[in-house]
Amino acid sequence: MINGSNQLFDKHSSEGVCYAKMPTDLTHYLYVPGFRGDLAYLYALIVDYYNADYGYAFPTQDQLALKTGKSTQSVRADMRRLKQAGLIRILTFEGRNNYGYVPLVPLGQAELWRECPEAAERYREAIAKLDEEKRANREKQARKRGGD
Repeated sequence: MINGSNQLFDKHSSEGVCYAKMPTDLTHYLYVPGFRGDLAYLYALIVDYYNADYGYAFPTQDQLALKTGKSTQSVRADMRRLKQAGLIRILTFEGRNNYGYVPLVPLGQAELWRECPEAAERYREAIAKLDEEKRANREKQARKRGGD
């Protein structure tokens, strides 16, 4: 067990504290087939590494592997997934074996559902599953109260 700082983290008054911001619309991508929560974290790292003077982020795949606790091969595959999801553009530089990454603004929910109807269906299924779970829990609680 790790004893935390026990200090409230208020993103609005966290002067001197570094953290990677993540767009709220990114949460909708969790319903895109093949997209996982760890990809959202990787995207947030790319946003954090973005250098406006250059117009791209340029962490090495080794740096990203260390930050994500993954192998460089896994990071490479995950970067391709982010590209397929339309969240980054990958730049390659001639004669060099390194990459730059341009983070792109995630689509809003309505736009994403139009682009990926399967994500919209998976979202609706998740809501139905949650509703069913709540209903079952209410019935369980009612049976418990009735048996007291």
